[in-house]
Amino acid sequence: MKIYYIDRRPDKEGVYRIHIQGCPDIPLDRLFLGRFEETAAAISAAKANRSQIKCCETCHT
Repeated sequence: MKIYYIDRRPDKEGVYRIHIQGCPDIPLDRLFLGRFEETAAAISAAKANRSQIKCCETCHT
């Protein structure tokens, strides 16, 4: 299982990024999203509270 975080604040376009623990681009201002087997499950969990979600391009290649 991987540990996922989400940015506490959206970017300029209103998008929140999902990161995997250890990502070099993960911000200090983040929220623990949970432990998930698949990224799709992390995205679903994030969409429960936020509408615009994207995966970080650095850790989700």
